[in-house]
Amino acid sequence: MSSEQDPQNQKALKELADECLKAFFPQDYTIPPFARSATLFGSPIFEYGLFNQLTNYRHILVWFFSHPEAEEKLNSYQEQFLDLFFFRAKVVKAFQQSRQVYQDTNKEYSKIEEEIKTLEQFGDDKLLTEEQLEQLSHKLKTLPKMGLDYANLLRYLEGYQNTIAINARNYADRLQQIRGMMKEEDITLLEIFSLENCSYFQEQIRADLGYFHHGSSLLDKAIASIRGRVAIDRAKSALHKKRKK
Repeated sequence: MSSEQDPQNQKALKELADECLKAFFPQDYTIPPFARSATLFGSPIFEYGLFNQLTNYRHILVWFFSHPEAEEKLNSYQEQFLDLFFFRAKVVKAFQQSRQVYQDTNKEYSKIEEEIKTLEQFGDDKLLTEEQLEQLSHKLKTLPKMGLDYANLLRYLEGYQNTIAINARNYADRLQQIRGMMKEEDITLLEIFSLENCSYFQEQIRADLGYFHHGSSLLDKAIASIRGRVAIDRAKSALHKKRKK
């Protein structure tokens, strides 16, 4: 199979790889989409699974050994490859979980914005009524709980960010080790995840946190503003009643 780089032969191997997937999975199972092809140990390898379909993401490699030496090399480096794919799985799982937390945090952020908007009805230039003071006093009880829940979601995002950073570094370290052991081999297929995907995952969560931290600031300012307003208007109201007497 030395002609695996030939376009016709490559097309035939791709079709064979597709058939292997269909035969491996149940009939009603959604086959992961094709991502890319490469050569490893002189043998063609086909990668399936796209990160733009993260919810149902599955990572599968179909590898055709062109010669016995390829399988022997894989066996020799089996421990390093298992470590590599373990770290990869940890990174992907953490990013998948971070996307669910992102959705939850985004909903909470919208609630915070709605709460901030409701404060506009109280105005700034009129003395608050007793009913309005009670409403704001109630918010002083509910908003801190909202803030705590929101802060926990941000901590979860930060936790997944750390998990990705640690395992991305482990992946890169193991890849460096494999590169040193296989100096003559082209391991571009394995490098793509480290150079492109890991960086993207970390940048995405960093951007999420940068945006959502603004929500905590808004909430803190709103609570401080309400607390001050309630204290001032209660004092004014008490003074007003005293004068009437």
